[in-house]
Amino acid sequence: MTPHWKAPTIIAGSLLTAFCLALGHHLYYKSLAGQEVITENTLTFGKWSGLSSQKLHTAVGTTFASFFRTSLVVAVTLSYTQILWINLKSTDTNIAVMDAIVGARGNPLASLDIVAWKKHRILLCCALIAWYNLSRQHAWH
Repeated sequence: MTPHWKAPTIIAGSLLTAFCLALGHHLYYKSLAGQEVITENTLTFGKWSGLSSQKLHTAVGTTFASFFRTSLVVAVTLSYTQILWINLKSTDTNIAVMDAIVGARGNPLASLDIVAWKKHRILLCCALIAWYNLSRQHAWH
């Protein structure tokens, strides 16, 4: 059994990381405001030569955004798991409802169970947020 402090620490750390990444993303783009856009391939960055500053700045901004999203997904997924176990320990749950709430994170159709929504609103909202974020991430690439 894992210590009770690990999950909350990882959740808080993920949220703090997401906040720092969002702030870093904002400050990075704010530092670029007013600068001339250079689209010629003039930069040399390590083994890459012929890189434009436009491409470099876009890559840095996209990296900030990707790590931000990953940090939020970690926080929401771990929160979902913690809420799931708390709910399963504290309430009597039949197998159909348990199947709906466990499967909801990966399958949004599983969250259509009305009884599950009545007993586990917060849990299913977390599942829908995680599903939406995951579906957007796959559509993005």
